[in-house]
Parts: sequence; structure tokens; C-alpha cells
Amino acid sequence: MNNYPEVVIVLVTSHGTIKINSKTNEPYSFPMPDNMSMTIVNAVAPGVCNFLKADDADNFAKKIIDKIKDVEDENLLQNNPDAFVNSLVDILKNYDIEMKKDINYNLSIKDEEHDVDEQEYLRHYNKSYKTQKILSPDNVIDKEYSRNNATEKNESDWNFKINVMNVIGFPELIEILNGRSTQNENTYVRLEEIVSYLQTQGVKHIILFDLSCSSFISMTPPKQDNLMDVDDDSDDEENIKDQRLTRRIRRDIQQSTTKKNGGKRMQTQKKSRKKSTRKRKRSRNQSRRRKQYRH
Repeated sequence: MNNYPEVVIVLVTSHGTIKINSKTNEPYSFPMPDNMSMTIVNAVAPGVCNFLKADDADNFAKKIIDKIKDVEDENLLQNNPDAFVNSLVDILKNYDIEMKKDINYNLSIKDEEHDVDEQEYLRHYNKSYKTQKILSPDNVIDKEYSRNNATEKNESDWNFKINVMNVIGFPELIEILNGRSTQNENTYVRLEEIVSYLQTQGVKHIILFDLSCSSFISMTPPKQDNLMDVDDDSDDEENIKDQRLTRRIRRDIQQSTTKKNGGKRMQTQKKSRKKSTRKRKRSRNQSRRRKQYRH
């Protein structure tokens, strides 16, 4: 059995979506448990798809491991988590600069169809890797994470996973919470489930590096507003395409966050002059990419 410290680092490189109540246009959320807190570093603004290369996911995971092995950095993690987080955010921003160059290149090709998600990524580029602090009993957006076990589970050492980085063996939370079976094509886990599990392990503070998409998915409210009553592949879910509604939901979320503090899809390989990419959100649609990954 793994021993969990009171402060843990969780790295998310899976797909991600934010479920929106179709009646209220508000995200589903849950209260942070008693005696727990969380620092979330979001790769992208709400409603925006993230792009992440597999090599960058692997390299960032190794950077975290190297910092934890350093005695001085390990002390910093336990005694000053904010400073520890900021040192890693600087690394992520460097990866982001290179991704921005790739996307600008893609959008400069006149004979290629422009990707709306790439355009939105650039439009909200200045909101990347913002840090949010959450204390009990603040509400937390109950983000849903997923991966396709058949095609993505073994894609790379650290890509398409949710790992606890400062625990021996780097526990992979999708497997822990859903079992090791790869029979199901898609596997899902919600942030509330992750927090609840870590609470049972004695964790007091979670540092969450969320490199997934934050695409909005509209969902019909289930009975008693309990997400557990809804099948993950429910036909009552759909992407929110209304840009005005997307902007309003994003604004409301960001304003709420400000007051407190003072989505992916696999791409087909088609011949193209674009650099391949991959989004980190779950979607049944496919399109051409430069070598990037949508999460």
C-alpha cells in the first residue's frame, strides 16, 4: 500500500471537459471537503481546448520527478507549495511558446481549413496556466477526465494519464478508480472522485497540474443533479457551439474565481503541410493536424 504525504502533486494529461447544466448554464460542481485545500494550474481558460505534444507531457513529468528528488525542492513543496508551483509553471509556459508557434504556422497556411479550436487557443493565450486556490467549503468545478484505453493508455509513459507524482510508483488514478480493465473503449473519472479518494489517503492539500482541455459540454440535469446517475456516453450531452453562450459561461466562471482568490480528441494522420497536433478533449470528430495533441 502506498503512503501518501499530506501535500500531493497530481498531473493530468488525459482528455478533459467541463459539464454544463443545460437548464442553468452553470458548471456542475462540488464542495471542497473539510480540512482539504487545492491549488489548480489550468493549462487553458474555461471553454478552450488545450494542445499538448506527447514529448512535452513526458518531459514535464520528468521535470516534476527531478524537482521532487532534490532535497531543497522537496522541502519547498512541503513548506511553501506556492513557490514550488510557480517554478513548474515557468517550465510549462516555455512549452506553450513553442505550441503557439506551431499553431500560428497552421493558421498561416491558406489552402488548409482553419481549426476553430486553434483560433480559440490563441485568442485566450494570455489566460494559460493561471493558478486557482480552493479552500473548504469552496465549490470546485467537477471536471470530467477521460481516455480511450484501447488506443491511448500506452501512447507514452506519461501521456493520457492522471498520476500522483510524489508517491512511490506514481499511482495512476484512472486505473485506481476504474480498475485495470482495458475492455471499455472510453474510461472516465471526475475530479470529485479524485479528491474523495485522496482524502481517504490522508491528503490535506492537492497541487493539480491540469493539462487537459476545458471544453464545455451541455448536459441535461440528471435526477437530483447527481452526475453519477448519468451514463458517460449519454445522448443528452453535446458540445456547446453558441459562441455567445460560451463567452458568458466563461465570464461567469472567471468572475467567480476572481472573487474567491481576492475536453480532446484523437486526430487522424492525413497528408498535410501542417504540424501534427492533438487536442486534449473527448470528441467523436476528427480533423487534420501538425504534430500536436488535443486534450
